[in-house]
Amino acid sequence: MSTDSFQSRASGVIYDLHDLHGSPARDVVIGVLGVDDPGFKIARCVKEDLSQVFYHFMIQEPDGNFVVQIAESHPPHCQCQTSETACKHVFWLVDQLMGAGKQRWGYVPDKIRLTEKGTATQCPNLSGHIRNVSEEYLSNSRGWTITERERTHDEHNADGAAQESLAQRVTKRLFWILEPSPAIEAGFHSCQRNGKPLLRATFREFQKLIVEYAQTDEDFEQKLDAMLTPAFSVTSRLVQIKFDFLETARQFEAIRNPLARNAITVADCAEKLRGHVQDILAVRQDLTSAASTHMWGVFGLLLEILRWVAERNYDVYDGVQGTARGDQNNLYALLIGNARGPHFILEKLIDYSIDDSQPALRSHASSMRMIEVILRANGGNPQYLHDFQNLLRRVM
Repeated sequence: MSTDSFQSRASGVIYDLHDLHGSPARDVVIGVLGVDDPGFKIARCVKEDLSQVFYHFMIQEPDGNFVVQIAESHPPHCQCQTSETACKHVFWLVDQLMGAGKQRWGYVPDKIRLTEKGTATQCPNLSGHIRNVSEEYLSNSRGWTITERERTHDEHNADGAAQESLAQRVTKRLFWILEPSPAIEAGFHSCQRNGKPLLRATFREFQKLIVEYAQTDEDFEQKLDAMLTPAFSVTSRLVQIKFDFLETARQFEAIRNPLARNAITVADCAEKLRGHVQDILAVRQDLTSAASTHMWGVFGLLLEILRWVAERNYDVYDGVQGTARGDQNNLYALLIGNARGPHFILEKLIDYSIDDSQPALRSHASSMRMIEVILRANGGNPQYLHDFQNLLRRVM
């Protein structure tokens, strides 16, 4: 090697090659990827046409070789004619995986030292991650074009490998769809008591059933329908309403940005919030058990929206040249401070406080006390505050 280290621009990892001798490309594969077996190898880059270069890495599985093509618009120039150019090629590909590792797995070291024995210090074993990596994740987050290499007729006959069954393809897709992303976990957790463990358990059991049915049962489609129970449907509706509310909140916060595109008005935001409340009340209407966890989620989401509105007692255009202050620019004034018409959210909470759903509402007492503090500080509608305080006393 002509240099003692290789500095990556993509991931920021420094690869120390000071003690690396012999066949550098092979040692990099062994040291960084942590594998030394014929079942895993990085192939040379091959030029499929004049405009694009594909890098291949291959994983040998019991039922045949799995070849992935990674296409980049600007890959390093590498014909793999010498050990040094081959090593640069391997470094580039490994570093792409390290960059993905920083997003997916969390820990990636700042410096990796490779030795002549084919070992690497402070380096995670990436071979297992590569074996299990999902096509959808890499395609979406890294911008790679990843495809399984199509086998020729001779290759199929040589190893007797059969194409994936319909059940296997469905299983793969469902696993991707059901993988709980951080956004889903956060949204579920914030509107559902013990949400994160419940969510993970739901996905885990769902995936286990999918494997069991898809691989062994001819009635897979019918049993999949049976998994989609009313309870699962209610949970999905609540989570969707939660995300709809968060999107409305994001649009509201963008109102004060004069450069924001497609900004909504404060009145539009108020109308959207009323719609979200009606959607939640429709879920409540469909619930049969007042003691269900979903009932807790219904009240939690209503109170979350109410508190969010109560905390926005200000003119969104305050300080913006050419605008006048007024209730029409104050979300709190439109929905809570206005003494005319039914009380926003509160009217329904009062109705539910006198039926068998009162225990579920009582479990949100701490949130209700915080809302009372905010209402007392804001003022503007003494009747709303008075009725809210009566509700709080009733559920206590």
